[in-house]
Amino acid sequence: MDNNILNQAIKMIDDGEISCAVINNNKIVYTEYGRGVAPLLNILANKPEILKDACVADKIIGKAAAMILVSGGVSHVYGLIMSEAGRDYLEKHGVRFDYAECVNIIKNNDGSGMCPIEQSVLDISDCTDGVKIIRETLAVLRKSN
Repeated sequence: MDNNILNQAIKMIDDGEISCAVINNNKIVYTEYGRGVAPLLNILANKPEILKDACVADKIIGKAAAMILVSGGVSHVYGLIMSEAGRDYLEKHGVRFDYAECVNIIKNNDGSGMCPIEQSVLDISDCTDGVKIIRETLAVLRKSN
Protein backbone atom coordinates (compact mmCIF):
# COMPACT_ATOMS: atom_id res chain seq x y z
CA MET A 1 0.00 0.00 0.00
CA ASP A 2 1.12 3.53 -0.80
CA ASN A 3 2.03 5.27 2.46
CA ASN A 4 1.34 8.65 0.85
CA ILE A 5 -2.35 7.74 0.54
CA LEU A 6 -2.49 6.51 4.14
CA ASN A 7 -0.71 9.69 5.30
CA GLN A 8 -3.23 11.78 3.36
CA ALA A 9 -6.09 9.97 5.13
CA ILE A 10 -4.39 10.39 8.53
CA LYS A 11 -3.96 14.13 7.91
CA MET A 12 -7.65 14.47 7.00
CA ILE A 13 -8.61 12.70 10.24
CA ASP A 14 -6.11 14.77 12.25
CA ASP A 15 -7.52 17.98 10.73
CA GLY A 16 -11.06 16.96 11.73
CA GLU A 17 -12.30 16.73 8.13
CA ILE A 18 -13.29 13.06 8.45
CA SER A 19 -13.51 10.35 11.11
CA CYS A 20 -12.42 7.44 8.96
CA ALA A 21 -11.22 6.57 5.49
CA VAL A 22 -11.36 3.37 3.48
CA ILE A 23 -8.39 2.84 1.18
CA ASN A 24 -8.46 0.32 -1.64
CA ASN A 25 -6.17 -0.03 -4.68
CA ASN A 26 -4.05 2.87 -3.39
CA LYS A 27 -7.00 5.28 -3.42
CA ILE A 28 -9.22 6.71 -0.73
CA VAL A 29 -12.48 5.15 -1.92
CA TYR A 30 -14.74 6.33 0.91
CA THR A 31 -14.71 8.69 3.87
CA GLU A 32 -17.15 9.15 6.70
CA TYR A 33 -17.61 11.65 9.50
CA GLY A 34 -19.27 10.91 12.82
CA ARG A 35 -18.74 9.98 16.45
CA GLY A 36 -17.56 6.70 17.88
CA VAL A 37 -18.16 3.50 15.93
CA ALA A 38 -21.23 4.85 14.09
CA PRO A 39 -19.31 5.66 10.86
CA LEU A 40 -17.83 2.14 10.73
CA LEU A 41 -21.24 0.59 11.41
CA ASN A 42 -22.72 2.69 8.59
CA ILE A 43 -20.07 1.46 6.17
CA LEU A 44 -20.56 -2.16 7.24
CA ALA A 45 -24.34 -1.85 6.83
CA ASN A 46 -24.45 0.14 3.58
CA LYS A 47 -21.19 -0.49 1.69
CA PRO A 48 -19.73 -3.72 3.11
CA GLU A 49 -18.04 -4.60 -0.19
CA ILE A 50 -15.59 -1.69 0.11
CA LEU A 51 -14.18 -3.11 3.34
CA LYS A 52 -13.03 -6.41 1.83
CA ASP A 53 -9.20 -6.44 1.80
CA ALA A 54 -9.14 -2.67 2.39
CA CYS A 55 -7.08 -0.50 4.69
CA VAL A 56 -9.14 1.58 7.10
CA ALA A 57 -7.77 4.59 8.93
CA ASP A 58 -9.80 5.83 11.90
CA LYS A 59 -9.43 8.29 14.74
CA ILE A 60 -9.96 5.70 17.48
CA ILE A 61 -9.72 1.92 17.21
CA GLY A 62 -10.90 0.00 20.23
CA LYS A 63 -12.04 -3.60 20.39
CA ALA A 64 -15.52 -2.65 19.14
CA ALA A 65 -14.13 -0.92 16.04
CA ALA A 66 -11.74 -3.83 15.50
CA MET A 67 -14.67 -6.28 15.59
CA ILE A 68 -16.59 -4.25 13.00
CA LEU A 69 -13.54 -4.11 10.74
CA VAL A 70 -12.72 -7.82 11.10
CA SER A 71 -16.37 -8.54 10.30
CA GLY A 72 -15.95 -6.47 7.10
CA GLY A 73 -12.83 -8.36 6.04
CA VAL A 74 -10.28 -5.55 6.13
CA SER A 75 -6.60 -6.37 5.73
CA HIS A 76 -5.00 -3.35 7.44
CA VAL A 77 -6.12 -0.90 10.13
CA TYR A 78 -4.53 2.37 11.21
CA GLY A 79 -5.68 4.14 14.37
CA LEU A 80 -4.54 7.52 15.55
CA ILE A 81 -5.37 6.03 18.94
CA MET A 82 -5.68 2.27 19.42
CA SER A 83 -6.53 0.39 22.59
CA GLU A 84 -4.61 -2.67 23.70
CA ALA A 85 -7.81 -4.73 23.31
CA GLY A 86 -8.29 -3.42 19.76
CA ARG A 87 -4.69 -4.19 18.88
CA ASP A 88 -4.92 -7.68 20.37
CA TYR A 89 -8.18 -8.42 18.55
CA LEU A 90 -6.74 -7.38 15.18
CA GLU A 91 -3.57 -9.37 15.80
CA LYS A 92 -5.56 -12.48 16.79
CA HIS A 93 -7.53 -12.23 13.53
CA GLY A 94 -4.50 -11.72 11.28
CA VAL A 95 -5.21 -8.09 10.41
CA ARG A 96 -2.17 -5.82 9.98
CA PHE A 97 -2.32 -2.71 12.13
CA ASP A 98 -0.46 0.47 12.92
CA TYR A 99 -1.18 3.28 15.33
CA ALA A 100 0.15 6.60 16.49
CA GLU A 101 -0.65 5.91 20.16
CA CYS A 102 -1.67 2.77 22.05
CA VAL A 103 -3.74 3.23 25.22
CA ASN A 104 -4.96 0.86 27.95
CA ILE A 105 -8.64 1.55 27.32
CA ILE A 106 -10.93 3.72 25.23
CA LYS A 107 -12.56 6.13 27.66
CA ASN A 108 -16.14 7.36 27.73
CA ASN A 109 -16.97 10.91 26.64
CA ASP A 110 -16.28 12.53 30.01
CA GLY A 111 -13.13 10.49 30.60
CA SER A 112 -14.44 8.99 33.85
CA GLY A 113 -14.34 5.34 32.78
CA MET A 114 -14.42 2.91 29.90
CA CYS A 115 -16.44 3.67 26.78
CA PRO A 116 -19.81 1.87 27.09
CA ILE A 117 -19.50 0.40 23.60
CA GLU A 118 -16.10 -1.05 24.53
CA GLN A 119 -17.56 -2.34 27.79
CA SER A 120 -20.33 -4.12 25.88
CA VAL A 121 -17.89 -6.33 23.91
CA LEU A 122 -15.25 -6.84 26.59
CA ASP A 123 -15.98 -10.56 26.96
CA ILE A 124 -17.10 -11.25 23.38
CA SER A 125 -14.73 -12.95 20.94
CA ASP A 126 -16.90 -13.59 17.86
CA CYS A 127 -17.07 -10.50 15.60
CA THR A 128 -20.61 -11.29 14.37
CA ASP A 129 -21.89 -11.46 17.96
CA GLY A 130 -19.83 -8.35 18.75
CA VAL A 131 -21.36 -6.29 15.93
CA LYS A 132 -24.87 -7.30 17.03
CA ILE A 133 -24.14 -6.27 20.65
CA ILE A 134 -22.52 -3.01 19.50
CA ARG A 135 -25.66 -2.12 17.50
CA GLU A 136 -27.93 -2.97 20.45
CA THR A 137 -25.80 -0.98 22.91
CA LEU A 138 -25.68 2.01 20.56
CA ALA A 139 -29.48 1.94 20.21
CA VAL A 140 -29.91 1.92 24.00
CA LEU A 141 -27.41 4.77 24.43
CA ARG A 142 -29.15 6.86 21.77
CA LYS A 143 -32.52 6.38 23.48
CA SER A 144 -31.14 7.46 26.84
CA ASN A 145 -29.70 10.73 25.47
